[in-house]
Amino acid sequence: MQGLVEDARTARCVVTRARLVAGAVAVLSFVAPAHARAEDDEPELYGETSPARARLLVGLERLAGLAFATVRDERVYGADHYYPKQALDVVGPWGLGREPGVHAFQAPRVAVDWVTRMTTLGASATIWPSSTSRSGGGDIRALDTRTLVVVIAPRFGWLWCDRARLCFWAKAGMTLAYAHATHTLVGVDAASAAVTSRGTAQDSLVAIDLEPTLLLGLAPHVALAAQGVLDVPLVASRQLSGTSAPTTDPSPWNLGAWLAVHVWF
Repeated sequence: MQGLVEDARTARCVVTRARLVAGAVAVLSFVAPAHARAEDDEPELYGETSPARARLLVGLERLAGLAFATVRDERVYGADHYYPKQALDVVGPWGLGREPGVHAFQAPRVAVDWVTRMTTLGASATIWPSSTSRSGGGDIRALDTRTLVVVIAPRFGWLWCDRARLCFWAKAGMTLAYAHATHTLVGVDAASAAVTSRGTAQDSLVAIDLEPTLLLGLAPHVALAAQGVLDVPLVASRQLSGTSAPTTDPSPWNLGAWLAVHVWF
């Protein structure tokens, strides 16, 4: 008798499990195709020129713009500060700021970002040479600087788009930079004879980046961007050599607005 009861219980358990499995299969068969249709139909909600259709964004960033940098200077050349405490410059491929640390923030960059629904993950990078030549006052006649910066900046972001062609892209990341600058200073000595001295500075810099960006779709797969930038230094170090190496702080802040161009796939 007890065996019959156990067999009945076993049969009921088997039937219950079979019903649960059948129900789960039915739910999955309904939800999975619906989810797939949503994935397939999502791009159709947006116009042909909307960056919301992107799965991969490739851009040229910090191409040209207006930059405000703060730099602390410890020395005055004659009556002039060669590196003022605040510098407001129009920057681009034709010229960057006056300090090697600023060059790391202001040099144009190539960027690649993978887009998954509303989130992005990617990085920007650059290897950028530049040179500046400035005249001075007092005993200083000229200061020539040649700089090479190497930057890689991983980042993540959120992308919100309307149905037409406008997107707001909030990005945050970190800049890892190295800058090498060679300074050639031409001055005069007590006898008014020309004197030339040289020095080098090697800067290593880690900074936090905030980049609120507006993307405007111009054509299918092409977007123009207005990019705000705030670079806040966390760690900076400098190695100096020579007699005309700079005396400025190697960790300037950078605030600005740039133009950028993106293509998407």
